[in-house]
Amino acid sequence: MIELNTGLASLDTVNTTLTEMAQRQEALRQASTEIEGRIEASLKQSEAMVQKVPEQTAQQVAATSENLVKQVQGINGRLQTQANAVQSLAKDVQALKGSVGNVDKLNRDVQALVTLQRERYLEALQKNQATAAAAAAAAAAARETAPAARERLVQYPRVPAAGAGAAAPTGSAGPASPAGPAPAASSGVPAVAP
Repeated sequence: MIELNTGLASLDTVNTTLTEMAQRQEALRQASTEIEGRIEASLKQSEAMVQKVPEQTAQQVAATSENLVKQVQGINGRLQTQANAVQSLAKDVQALKGSVGNVDKLNRDVQALVTLQRERYLEALQKNQATAAAAAAAAAAARETAPAARERLVQYPRVPAAGAGAAAPTGSAGPASPAGPAPAASSGVPAVAP
């Protein structure tokens, strides 16, 4: 896109330069025409003076006419140089127009790549959103099931202690061992197996 804009700006600059050069060339052509008219008028005056004035004056007029002819030839040379420059610029403009056509193709390719990249980005964004939504749902489900797991306590059956005479109340402190009777207290009395 940038190359297209640069190409178009260059084309506008070249067109502006061509227009200015054409105007200058036209001004020089008009000046040349005016000078030629003056030369012709001067020559006519010179011829009239040659007939009226002595020979020395005629030589001075001829020298002046030669100077004017040289000036006109110099202007013609400059006009020819500018004409060559205008032709060279016209060739450059044609070459630039050809390269602008290539820029149009490149611009289409770049636009296709931009569209493809945008689609890939949108796909990746949708995948990320789906993954985030699934993770959020899993986290919510884990939060819902976690309190239920904490609330459920495992309880083992209590076995009454043997030799104590009476069964211990169900609310007594300390859990009973599932493998057998509770160990004897530290009173030194050995425990009796049932």
